[in-house]
Amino acid sequence: MKRIFISGGTGLIGTHLIRELLKTGPVSIIVASRSPEKVRRKFGNSVQFAFWNEEKNLVWFRQLESCDAVINLAGESIAGSWWSRAYKEKILHSRLRAVQAFNDAFQVVRHFPPLYIQASAAGYYGHTGSSSVDENGEVGRGFLADVAYAWENVLDMEIQNKSRVVFLRTGLVLSRSAGILPKMLLPFRLGLGGPIGDGRQGLPWISIEDEIAAILHIMKTPQIHGAVNLAGPEAADMNTFARTLARILHRPAVFRIPGPLVRLIGGEMGRELLLAGQNIKPAKLLEHGYRFVFTSLEQALRHELNRKPEQLFR
Repeated sequence: MKRIFISGGTGLIGTHLIRELLKTGPVSIIVASRSPEKVRRKFGNSVQFAFWNEEKNLVWFRQLESCDAVINLAGESIAGSWWSRAYKEKILHSRLRAVQAFNDAFQVVRHFPPLYIQASAAGYYGHTGSSSVDENGEVGRGFLADVAYAWENVLDMEIQNKSRVVFLRTGLVLSRSAGILPKMLLPFRLGLGGPIGDGRQGLPWISIEDEIAAILHIMKTPQIHGAVNLAGPEAADMNTFARTLARILHRPAVFRIPGPLVRLIGGEMGRELLLAGQNIKPAKLLEHGYRFVFTSLEQALRHELNRKPEQLFR
């Protein structure tokens, strides 16, 4: 039976991933969290609990000893609050402290798990304009690029030398239960939706099904290591996204939000989250035989919007 240690397991991706792993079993999953109640509410008694903190903690360090994989998804939401200086530090340091905790654990455990998968983000590439990039693309400019670069590079080289390490550079995950999609649905349903800025900024989307299936594919494919772009195979920009969502909802998409207004109201947060964009290719996934569940943005959006409420993970 495989044993998997997951930090950040109660978030959107972690919740879907754990429930899919339990279906595919047999598997023993240890979920590291500060809240045993939250873990119990989401997963009942189907997983083990490890009390998570980023300080040196020999209790959960020892729980890594017999695991086959570590999946580190821990980190403060980039859209959870206004980007004050304090919140930006929280975004960055929550990620770095989590990775440092595994660095510390590596110094204690005798046999660190042979597979370490860590969340990262498409924001690594900064604003790519009309150019498309694969995993060989250089790090971009801006706060999110700086965060993603630091997030990946703080991992101890000794772990990278002794374990297979994968960084998940994930784009916009399409889910009605969390992320940007539920925030966009109300204005679009009211007929008030439309593109943001000039609409040409790339939007690297991926369905939640493909996000999870791709992670499982990575786990089963030992040839995959290093950075992996998690985005759908069909490129889309903000104009395409707005038109597609409006068409599915049978609404217009005529209310464009001007870029200067976004910069004025949203500041750095608005500029990086809404006006900057990436056009990224999932080259490594395709090279290693991954077959996407949804190959077009319209397929993915229609499927997600047609989900029944009881099918949504919260």
